[in-house]
Parts: sequence; C-alpha cells; structure tokens
Amino acid sequence: MPLARRRLLALGAALLLAGCGTTVGTVAGPATPQSAPDGLGAAPQAPGAIQAPGGGVAPGGAGVTQPGGSAVVGGDAPITTTGGSVPSAAPKASGAGRVTAPLSVGITYIDNSQSTAAVGAEDPRTVNARNVTEAMVKALNARGGVQGRRLVPVYFQFNGQSADYSTQAAEACSRFTEDNHVALVIDNSFGTTGGFRECLQKRGVPSLTTQSEGDRASSRAATLHASPSGMVLERQYGAVLEQLVATKYVGSGNQVGVILEDCPDVNRAWDGTLAPLAKRLGLKAPLVRRFECAVGYSSLGNAGSAISGALLAFNGAGVDRVMFVSHFEDVLLLLFGPAAESQAYHPGYMLSSGAQPHYLRTQLPDTQWAQFHGVGGSPYGDTDEAKPTGADPQCLQLVTSAGLLPANYDDVGTVLFICAPYLLLDAVLARTAGAADTRSLVTAIAGLGTSFVSPGNVAGRTRFGPDRRDGGDAVRVFAYVPACQCLRYTAPAVQPPQ
Repeated sequence: MPLARRRLLALGAALLLAGCGTTVGTVAGPATPQSAPDGLGAAPQAPGAIQAPGGGVAPGGAGVTQPGGSAVVGGDAPITTTGGSVPSAAPKASGAGRVTAPLSVGITYIDNSQSTAAVGAEDPRTVNARNVTEAMVKALNARGGVQGRRLVPVYFQFNGQSADYSTQAAEACSRFTEDNHVALVIDNSFGTTGGFRECLQKRGVPSLTTQSEGDRASSRAATLHASPSGMVLERQYGAVLEQLVATKYVGSGNQVGVILEDCPDVNRAWDGTLAPLAKRLGLKAPLVRRFECAVGYSSLGNAGSAISGALLAFNGAGVDRVMFVSHFEDVLLLLFGPAAESQAYHPGYMLSSGAQPHYLRTQLPDTQWAQFHGVGGSPYGDTDEAKPTGADPQCLQLVTSAGLLPANYDDVGTVLFICAPYLLLDAVLARTAGAADTRSLVTAIAGLGTSFVSPGNVAGRTRFGPDRRDGGDAVRVFAYVPACQCLRYTAPAVQPPQ
C-alpha cells in the first residue's frame, strides 16, 4: 500500500495494518521454480524499460540472515555526505563494466502484532511483513539477484509499540552503517520517524522507503532517499482538498475541522501550503486542533485526550467535515470514529490513503465509515475492489515462487506495499549497469522521470527528478457507495499537486 504506504503508510502503519499482522502467513514448503517475472535479473536495456530475466541462478535464500541478525557484507562503499546535493555522474553504460558482485542491503520491517492487539484492531491477513520480506529476498536471489546482484540482507525489526521511536531508529542506523556497511537500505518501517532518514543521510547511505515522507522541504533536503509511491504532505493533503472541492463533497457551505499533529514538518505543510490552499478554494477557515507530535507509542495513546477535546469543539461549532493531517492519520481516525459514535456525531470524513480506509472500515461502526470520502493513490488501501494491474503481478509471482501464498485481498495489498522498493531498485540498477555506489544510485533515480511503474499505485504512475524524491503521481477520489455497501473509486485518476 505504497502511499501509506504511504505506507500503507506512515508509522500509523506500525500501530495498525501496513506493517506485519498478528498471524504468520502460509508457507507451502520449498519454493517451486517458475519463470522469473519481467524486470528482474537482466542486463539493462533502454532506461526505465522492463527487463527480461537472465544471469546465473543462486540457491534461493542464499545469504539470508535471520531478522535482527547481521549478514556478511558485500556491495559498494557509499559516498560519505552530510546532506546537500550529490555530485552528478552519468550512470555506467550497459554492457562493459557491469557490476555483478553480491549487494549488501539493510532491510527494515515492522512487527506490530502487540500494538495491533493493544488498539483493538483485527487483522484479516495471513501474511506479515517478515515472511513477505524473506520471501521477496529468497525469490530474487533464486533468479540471480536484482540485475544480476545477489542480495545479502541485514534485517532490522521495528516494534510499533516502542516507547521511543528514536532509540530504535538509532539502533537500526547503527546496524546498517557501523556493524554492517550496507550499500543501501530498503525501509518498510521508519521513513522520517525517529530521525532514521536523517541518520542515513548524514552517513551517506541511500534508502528506498515506503514510509513517512515529511513535507516538501525535508524531502528535498534528504537527497539520498526515494519513495516509489509516497507523497510529501503538501501533495498528499493538497490532493484531498483540491479533489473533494472539485467533486463538491466540500465547499463554502461546509465547516471543516482539522486535527493536526504538532510536528515541525506537519506545521510547515499546513501553515505554508494547505491552509492557504483551503482559502484559495473558497472554504471557510478550518477549525484546527493540535495534538502532541508522536515520538513513541505512548505519545499516540495521549492523542485520545486531544481527540476528545477536538470532538467537543467540532460538534459545538457545527463542523460537518473532518480531516486529519498527520503521519498517523489511521490512528487518529481509529480513535476519533468510536468517540464520535458515542456522541451520535456523524461528520463527513476527508481522508487520504494514510487513513487506510479499506482496513479501518471493519474496525469502525457502520455509521462512521459510511461517511468516508477521500483522495488517494493506493487502490488496495483505499477501496474494496482493487485488482492486480501493471507491475502488481510481478510482485505476486515473486512471493508465490518462494512458497508464500497470498490468501486474500489484504494479503495482496501487503505484498504490493513491501515489493515496491525492490522493483524500484531493479529499475535503478538497470540504469547503472549494476553499480550501487551512492552517486550512481542518486543520479539514476533522478533520471527515472515517469518511466518507473510502481506496484500498488493508481495507474502505476510515478515521477522522479533532481528535486523530486516522492514518486507517487496519480490519485483518485474514493467514497462509500451505498449500492454496493463498499468503498470504491468514484472519479478518474488525476495528478496531485506538484
């Protein structure tokens, strides 16, 4: 669920469903060899092109260490940098000089089994982040690696119920940059949370992430990262405002209430872009209530009192449209919905993919989720009716070939969310002839433009450039539809604010 994923999602995913669930997935014995999906393990063709499989075949899972452990390091030494621009360099030409050595990769994933139970959420999935991640690495290595480079993973498991996210972020950064000198990190758990992205940036290690992107300023400053489907806060919530006004779900006759996470990047996005946008769109000045910037699981628990105060204020002020602007939009919705129901308060919701509406509709009273409206780019997180398209089948074939069998709709969404950075890595290494030094990776990502097709995205659309590291580039309006009693997209795909 890329926008969430975003962050599926921001670290709200750690507390709910975008990370790993409560049940270990089904593994059907040894992997059965199958034809490799397009785009994996071949010599590069034209930039951005889907590649055919090729290269030698390594034993499935070779080099895989147990999560929480370390691995023998291979790969390329990163350039040390503390921020700013990375000197440009043309990617290595295809053919001569191709790099095929094993590639050391730091990989993070979420264990949210305790926190999911703690907030009373039910998880319908039969797979979790750990076994999907291990299946992905095993399948890629069985096909000769990514663009011919076998992955040597160093895992870090993030605990969503941690009291201090910054401590875990520091531990993960240290494991990847001191205990093991990985070439890059595939991050399915941290993003900006706890200073993880900043730590990798200072130590010159690139990251491909599905997690919190932050605002435009912080994203552009972190020159060594990229997200296959994420959006900066200004684009994510700007799309919600623009499209819900365009479809007349909200207008000058409505009163919007906003619950805002009191973090520097969220405040910059709101004060500098989103509040002025609401005014330009002709909306009444939103009634804003803030809650403490989350630094750990207990911080999010404290959001309950802020929700109670906001609910009282909104109800009294005639707020009929509610919006959550936060890295933890899903958690706020999960807290707000039952509290609103207890007061017979049924406002309309203005959501992004960060709210994980498909998952939360089963956790909230029908009279609350029937008010869901929103704008997002994550079909499996936004709606109940997504089907595999574009690059999605590649990801499903990968995990299936490793013996992991997605059993339901939610399993499929989880696989696509976790898979996206691996396909992005493949597209990047195709442009660098396998080189994974920091300069080559960053230059190749900037050169992708709109060529990369991301799994789990609306229309698979992405856009990268020298100042653009958040890849998501298409959104659709979604809503509860009484005729099917389901969430579905109700308008064509459009480009979010740039």
